[in-house]
Amino acid sequence: MSLRDFIPPVIFKVRSALINAVKGNGLNTEEKALLERNSVFKNKHTGKRCFILGTGSSVGKMDLTVLANEITIGMNEFHLHPDFAKIRPSYMVFSGFGIHNVPLEKQLSWYPSYGQTIKGISTPFINIVDYPLIRSKDFLTENDVHYFHVGHSFSELPKKGIDLTKSIFASQSVGALSIQIALYMGFSEIYLVGFDHDWLLRMFDHQPTHFYKHDNSILYKNVNEVSGISVSYEAGSLVTLFGNYSSLKEHADKGGTHIFNATVGGMLDVFPRVSFESLFQS
Repeated sequence: MSLRDFIPPVIFKVRSALINAVKGNGLNTEEKALLERNSVFKNKHTGKRCFILGTGSSVGKMDLTVLANEITIGMNEFHLHPDFAKIRPSYMVFSGFGIHNVPLEKQLSWYPSYGQTIKGISTPFINIVDYPLIRSKDFLTENDVHYFHVGHSFSELPKKGIDLTKSIFASQSVGALSIQIALYMGFSEIYLVGFDHDWLLRMFDHQPTHFYKHDNSILYKNVNEVSGISVSYEAGSLVTLFGNYSSLKEHADKGGTHIFNATVGGMLDVFPRVSFESLFQS
């Protein structure tokens, strides 16, 4: 398995997501009912601020324990953060295995570990493509799992808006999925942390691309990150991703929601920058 097969914190294959979206037009009654459960989150946090927590290497330089009393959304393997139990993310968003070439044995090991770590702490949002696996193996039975379905192109965002009880928009990263969830919840301010998006600069020099050591990750252990990867492939993915973010920024601006990038460093320049430390000064 290489980085191209599974990239939790940054890019996943939009082509695969769109193929799945077409299949998803035939969601069964049970799956539609699962999505309807998301109505409880509509404007649940109107007027409040939240922090969306990525897994970029910059996170390792930050003290995130100041977020203990904030509303936070962790992405993919943020549960590996050493202060996870202190930060206590309110929500966790996982892009799902159904759109990645991850060996089944890794999937079967990952979900129980993930569920145990976040139990009693975070409400998980998971791509509904993983629901058959989760149901068949009785995974996450002690977690209040909510699902999302990816089924629209971003070109449809101005007309359709964001509705978690229906399909949301096929994103080039879990970050763009998480922003959609935050917008549905009605936050007035959204702060992005650990959205480095500089793996293109780091991966070929074998510099860290996450805050955690890959030996601590079920998914990344013994994985060659750059096998089969080309600069042109990654650069094209980055262009698409930043396009997703631009669409979300425009949508958020029209709705009166402000999105800020509180990441330390990194390449993301779509959203205005703000110092993370300044957000906690009295």
